[in-house]
Amino acid sequence: MQSARTSTAITLSVWKALFLRETLSHLFAGRAFWFWLLAGPMFYFGFLTFIDTVIRVKTVGGIETAIWLMAGRHSYFR
Repeated sequence: MQSARTSTAITLSVWKALFLRETLSHLFAGRAFWFWLLAGPMFYFGFLTFIDTVIRVKTVGGIETAIWLMAGRHSYFR
């Protein structure tokens, strides 16, 4: 009997399973990972906001750079 799944569907399922396995192994590897799970994105946004506001420009299109970056990056990463 032949399977109804395509090779692309099987490949995506395998990638999803590998990603979930790696994620779970890192989540339960140590207690510090739970901190970095939350702190990592905050440091990322904070660092890029600092770079763009201090070194570059203060406003983008009449909006403060920090607000513009947070709104744009937040919607991109969701």
